[in-house]
Amino acid sequence: MQALAKKYKRSRRDLLETYCKSLIAQHLADPVKLQDLKDKFGDRRQWILRGWIPKASLILLHAHGGTGKTLFVQHLMKLLTSGEDWQEYKVQGKNSILYIQTDTSPANLIESLKQVGITNDCPIQYHTDWQIDYTAQLYRWIKASRPAVVIIDSLASVNRFTTISENDTEYARPILYLGDIAREFGCSFLLLHHSNSEGKSRGSKAIRAAVDEEWNLEAVNPKDPSDPERVLTMQKSRSRMPMKYKLKFDDDSFAWNLLDPEDEDGNLTQNSGTRWLIVDYLNKHQGVLFCPASIADALNKPESTIRRELPGLYREGLIDREPNPNFRIGHGGQMKHHYLINL
Repeated sequence: MQALAKKYKRSRRDLLETYCKSLIAQHLADPVKLQDLKDKFGDRRQWILRGWIPKASLILLHAHGGTGKTLFVQHLMKLLTSGEDWQEYKVQGKNSILYIQTDTSPANLIESLKQVGITNDCPIQYHTDWQIDYTAQLYRWIKASRPAVVIIDSLASVNRFTTISENDTEYARPILYLGDIAREFGCSFLLLHHSNSEGKSRGSKAIRAAVDEEWNLEAVNPKDPSDPERVLTMQKSRSRMPMKYKLKFDDDSFAWNLLDPEDEDGNLTQNSGTRWLIVDYLNKHQGVLFCPASIADALNKPESTIRRELPGLYREGLIDREPNPNFRIGHGGQMKHHYLINL
């Protein structure tokens, strides 16, 4: 790009702007009806990891250096590729991954993967020197291998040769291109980044605006590096209600265990036993619609308790709900929604 700019006596920004406008012209399609939109993208949200990773989404995970964001992501990689649930959060099948790791040496990468338990036969492809300017090659790789998840660690290291400042709005433009790729192929991107001194993602606010989900991982006790507990805060979400989760790192298994979740006010979620009974029951009957009374009967729990828990489970992305076509305002005894876990 820099060579072309010099040859034609234009700025790099001018050439990039012209290129972007040409892409807009190539991709412009006619408006469609709602049913056409559903036929193309599906009529409901799909998950790769229930409540955490929606299909075809962009996720930004940021933390201060040394907090453990790479180890956390590698733990998720093991779960996603094996199809093993993360405690009560369901993994949807076995998923292939493209892992771009340019933030550490290959030797460190291989060692950490070994400790996590990721083996040669895991459906993961690796790249250790990709840069953001090679997005066209990334598109071809994804088109050929169709990974469910693409992990980029880190946003700073794949932009090391860019002349655009991290604080410039233009820095986020390639992330928007990744969003186009995610929607075209149905894959999700997990982008690792660094936090600023205020605990927010470093750089331009346009980075945060470009993603669907934003997670912040921070130490419970920053002054004690041996403390295994962390707090994972969902600072932004287009798919569910933001919450805080406490994690604890198990040094023996290199795994991250979820402790009790907290709501936006920092209060621990109540009735966790009932919550997971509901999730487990609906998961065993995937695709079947249930009203609260039916779930209460099946679990031998008070209907009032079930009614109280269902909306929160939906907002957390753990279950789905569908409008009740027979619901009429003012007609007692009818529930506005039915609940289920979709296939």
